[in-house]
Amino acid sequence: MQKRKEYEFNIEKLEFPAQGIAYYEGEKVLIKNTLPGQKVIAKVSRKKPVGVEAKLVKILEDVDYKVTGVVGLLVGLWIVLIGIALANQLLEKSESKELMNQLIELNGRYDDYVSVAEQWTKKNVERLESCFTLTVLGSGTLCETASEMSVKSIEVQNRYSLAMDTEEFLHGVCAANPKTNLIVMLVDESTVDYSKKVYQAIKARDQTVLWIGINAPEGDLDLDLICSGKFSVMQFFPAIHSLLINWAELKDHGGIGSEIFAYYQHLLNVREKI
Repeated sequence: MQKRKEYEFNIEKLEFPAQGIAYYEGEKVLIKNTLPGQKVIAKVSRKKPVGVEAKLVKILEDVDYKVTGVVGLLVGLWIVLIGIALANQLLEKSESKELMNQLIELNGRYDDYVSVAEQWTKKNVERLESCFTLTVLGSGTLCETASEMSVKSIEVQNRYSLAMDTEEFLHGVCAANPKTNLIVMLVDESTVDYSKKVYQAIKARDQTVLWIGINAPEGDLDLDLICSGKFSVMQFFPAIHSLLINWAELKDHGGIGSEIFAYYQHLLNVREKI
């Protein structure tokens, strides 16, 4: 390739920091402000040890990327935060790359988490259906995820649900827990030891409990988590959404609760507009 000459490229992938990657006659080309799937014209600017840099001139064929939902918005936020931390020397470049690679791997596993939860739900739907209400427990970074599962249960199933910190459950709430209530525990690597004690205490009182996450007891929903803390939401959201939606579809739940939820969403403009 000649410097200052324009070429046509197909963007194959994205690399940190926000550079589209293409190949021309086996040579790697880095083009900023491009996305995988685009066909572009770019002008070669200089050669570097890692490849040829080219400046975007024109997009010939675009792709229809649309970020929707909580996970998509969070991924965007995490990327921005990693970039800010790197720019302010709060992270080493190697650390930022490791975090970005985790995000990429988790994004690739999204459908796997959905599928695992879907298959588990189909096999265990009668176990779920034996309970009338739902209490979701989570500690640390999983507290907000527990709240999301509780709200989503109300939204798609018209089922009364609540969420709370795992530690707080044993401080009185457990005493009033009815046996017709399903307790769901969200567990990652950082909370597994304490969660085991809570799980055993609940089982000892012959109450219904479901473990979702790493090292799940036999028969519960085991998730192959690759990291804890930083990006737990990306691992749990696909699974809990899949479980609740498939449960609702299998047992034909929903109805007036979903209608009321949708009404408030419209009235208060709850849904993000993309």
